[in-house]
Amino acid sequence: MFSSYLVIVPKLLKVGYDNQLSVFIADVSQPVEVKFDLTLGQQHLQTKIICKPGATCNATLTLPTEFPIGAGELMITGTGGVTFEEQRNVIVYDNCHVLLVQTCASTYRPRDIMDIRVVATNEDFIPIENGELTVEIYVRVFF
Repeated sequence: MFSSYLVIVPKLLKVGYDNQLSVFIADVSQPVEVKFDLTLGQQHLQTKIICKPGATCNATLTLPTEFPIGAGELMITGTGGVTFEEQRNVIVYDNCHVLLVQTCASTYRPRDIMDIRVVATNEDFIPIENGELTVEIYVRVFF
């Protein structure tokens, strides 16, 4: 028998807020413990739930206001009636601004010129029309 599950996690997680995460566990023989482990730099935060077979469960990941903002990694691990491990890249943001960055291509070769578009938004995701900001781009090279 094939066991299945569904994990729904927002791409953006907000500090000072109860972020909602959802898991559906298909028909399996026993409950599943699901751990959500958020890492951003040296900071680490975890929450877990136990989900019964055939049910949708919601977990809350409350980020304190002092939690750092930026790109983070969310590890999702299930054990019990079904075992799984997934990694999701998330963005932790505050109530002030969100930067949306888009490149013109998904991959680049050495010496290619990278064109990017940056949109700064307020807490309601409305673009900010006037202002100045500095964006630093760090390139990660894989061999």
